[in-house]
Amino acid sequence: MDQDSDQAQDFVALEDWLNDGVPVAGLVARACISEWYDRNATVRGEWCINGDVVDPSRITVPTLVASPSADRLVKPASARALGAVIPGAEMIETPSGHIGMVVGNRAPHGLWEPLRSWFADKLG
Repeated sequence: MDQDSDQAQDFVALEDWLNDGVPVAGLVARACISEWYDRNATVRGEWCINGDVVDPSRITVPTLVASPSADRLVKPASARALGAVIPGAEMIETPSGHIGMVVGNRAPHGLWEPLRSWFADKLG
């Protein structure tokens, strides 16, 4: 890759962002990874905020769940389970990983265009 190319600059910007080292409190990190992703507490009705259960089955707005098929952080099965309990939710899977889904080379075709179309359909 040419080090002066736009592609190289994009790569460096993404690497800088990923390695920024923004601290996350240990309890929050454990809750996110263990409870949300591994145990899927949201779908099981076990995730609470201020004592109130977060119940995705009560979502009443149009919902699009986007899941990268090669995600090693949020398992695709976890995202599919969430989409299955949200009434009327639509699901797309992109051929990418967790970050690549949004900023990777395949993002324009895999996420951005389907997302644009989804919004256009919902907003008229």
